[in-house]
Amino acid sequence: MINKNTSNSKGFSFVELMVVIALIGLLSAIGLPSLLRSLPEKRLKNAARSLYADLQKAKLLAVKENKNVTVTFDTAKKQYSFIDDNGNTVATTISLADSGSVQYGCNATTLNNWRQSPAAVGIPDTTIPPSGVTGVTGDEKIIFTNLGVANTADIYLQDDNVQEVCYAVTVSMLGSVKILRYNGSSWE
Repeated sequence: MINKNTSNSKGFSFVELMVVIALIGLLSAIGLPSLLRSLPEKRLKNAARSLYADLQKAKLLAVKENKNVTVTFDTAKKQYSFIDDNGNTVATTISLADSGSVQYGCNATTLNNWRQSPAAVGIPDTTIPPSGVTGVTGDEKIIFTNLGVANTADIYLQDDNVQEVCYAVTVSMLGSVKILRYNGSSWE
């Protein structure tokens, strides 16, 4: 004998659906502010990593093509490009404008100590120039030779919205490139 009062319907009730939607809303309200606060630093970190990769690419291009590759920085326009010995642009101009409010410069209160002063051997040059780029004096450029070596330079990046954190992408005279992060009190 079959009971006709038994319901064979499947699915969720309206109350169950509303409870799930309320839980999703509550979890979003808790997590969203944290996510929004971390976005500027993530953009800054991404810009530093992109610059690091591009400097590595310039070094490899200089060795591969057996000629100097110069990375020139236009801090006013927030961009940089690769130029070969003949003055030809060998890579498209890369812009920091794609990274939102990321710009050249750093408001670090603890100065760097990794770069040696050109004026006095053994004394660190701890200055951070207003342009945010050190390199060939006055020209804001890095020159990679066909041997993969380069002039010593630092490029500082900072986000307008998170000024207690900045990144320095450094190039040593042996052509090695590395990223350092200023966490508000020290470089790491």
